[in-house]
Amino acid sequence: MSSKSDVETRIQAFEAGADDHIGKPLVPKELLARVRGRLERQRLLRDRAERDSLTGLLLRGPVVDALQSKVADAQRRRSVLSVAILDLDGSRA
Repeated sequence: MSSKSDVETRIQAFEAGADDHIGKPLVPKELLARVRGRLERQRLLRDRAERDSLTGLLLRGPVVDALQSKVADAQRRRSVLSVAILDLDGSRA
């Protein structure tokens, strides 16, 4: 956020790695809209990186991470954990 909103200042901010530039005075509704938009784009990018585009299922890496987390949680709680893995396409990855 900056009180300077001239083109050169915005360009410098973006070249320095800024994702956005918000000028003053701050408009709360605009800020909320920008944050919501940014969060939604981040969620979509994460989904594209973690899910198979055809099936929508999690890819192997995110599944392994989630499973490790669940196993650690079950060990901490000293509870039983059951896991079922189905091979849907017949490949062995």
